[in-house]
Amino acid sequence: MINIAAYTLEAEIDGQQENYSTAILLIKKAVEIEDRLAYTEPPDWFFSVRLALGHWLVRAKRFAEAEDIYRQDLVTFPENGWALIGLYNSLKGQGSDEEAKGVKQRFDKAWQWADIKISSSRIN
Repeated sequence: MINIAAYTLEAEIDGQQENYSTAILLIKKAVEIEDRLAYTEPPDWFFSVRLALGHWLVRAKRFAEAEDIYRQDLVTFPENGWALIGLYNSLKGQGSDEEAKGVKQRFDKAWQWADIKISSSRIN
């Protein structure tokens, strides 16, 4: 768990400095560790690390990779608003406007009762 936190923090620092390649490599290490965690309720690591990975992939304009990451996250956490807004951004970045429109509708439904507005899969 400490390694997930450490890689995530290091990735955040690099991402904020626009060192996207390094941030993505670090957060991928955190995802690998998270994937090996035993299933528990509630989960040991509460917030999917894939959401941060997708965010940095979008920021790096690696939209197709981000799309794959968000789709993976939605398998585990169906209709999760954080993953849906990330998927929307990745599709828009690829020019897939029609599919993005459908994902935005799903996001709007999933997020209709939320008390904050988001534009990414993590707080900016």
